[in-house]
Amino acid sequence: MSESFFDFDIEVGSLAGNPVTKSGLYEVEIVTATTMGADSGKPRALFRCIVRGGEHSDQVGLSLDEGFNIPTSADDNVLVFWDKFMTSLGLAKPGKKVRPSPKLIKGRRGYLRFELAAPGAKYDKKTWITTNQYAAQMAALAATSEFAVAESEAPATSAEPVVTAPEAASDLAEFGIG
Repeated sequence: MSESFFDFDIEVGSLAGNPVTKSGLYEVEIVTATTMGADSGKPRALFRCIVRGGEHSDQVGLSLDEGFNIPTSADDNVLVFWDKFMTSLGLAKPGKKVRPSPKLIKGRRGYLRFELAAPGAKYDKKTWITTNQYAAQMAALAATSEFAVAESEAPATSAEPVVTAPEAASDLAEFGIG
């Protein structure tokens, strides 16, 4: 019998989650993508994000959870959230549709402004932003405070990508829906 019963690697805290404790700008990596039913009965995609950089270096390695309802029609209001999320992850394809899937999303990095829930509020606020928005906001922080971003840590800016949202929930079949 081998002395090593387990043989795998894990980033401690990435699955169970040690949540972010400060509001700010963050670069995150999507480490899990799954689905569940929302309280409303609609299907919902859930993502575990790990902070890889950003405004507060002591938050690197901590987690954020994100979730969106999966659209059930071509004009579903949740498509706005998906559009911002997919654009932030760099999955924009000018003139082409994007088909979100766990395989496509897992391992990608994106940028967001995170605000802890206000006293009495139930949820934290997350606003997904583009690479250019993140770079500009980090530069503004560096210029107006003692906060400094090393040139090598700031993302390179590029032309703002355009994302087209999926036409129907069937485009999200890889989440197990449809």
